[in-house]
Amino acid sequence: MQYPLQALLELRIAAEKAAEVALTRANAALAEREQEQRRLRLLLAELSQKRRQEIQKRAQSLPTQIGGVLQEQAFLTGLAAAERDATNRAEQHRNTQLEPARVEADAAMQTLLECRREKQALEKHREKLEAEEQLKSARRSEDEASDLANASHHRSRGQ
Repeated sequence: MQYPLQALLELRIAAEKAAEVALTRANAALAEREQEQRRLRLLLAELSQKRRQEIQKRAQSLPTQIGGVLQEQAFLTGLAAAERDATNRAEQHRNTQLEPARVEADAAMQTLLECRREKQALEKHREKLEAEEQLKSARRSEDEASDLANASHHRSRGQ
């Protein structure tokens, strides 16, 4: 028996495969962006630690000249600015790169699940039709066997 919706089933299978490819790509992009976010957070942690260490180190030997004080202040201000910049870059990356990649990966997963549901519904429909066809065929065979038996019985009675 040729399944009447075979072309549609083949389209659903192709859509599912395309959705799997899209999900793989989205997950790869997400993993790349998560790695970059980890790198940015690590950089931020290193800068924060360096700044704290420099503050502690410089607190132990305060300069006595105004020029030295100004240099210390400029150095620590530069460290604070670098820390703020790293924080801003990590935040911007999270908002503009990481979160959209998560949304895309989630959407790709939903698309794949929907494609699978549609394909499975058609496969179930095909299986149901095949089962019905087998049942009809078995009934026809039984009817034919019964007809043959009846005909044979009537012929033997007639002689």
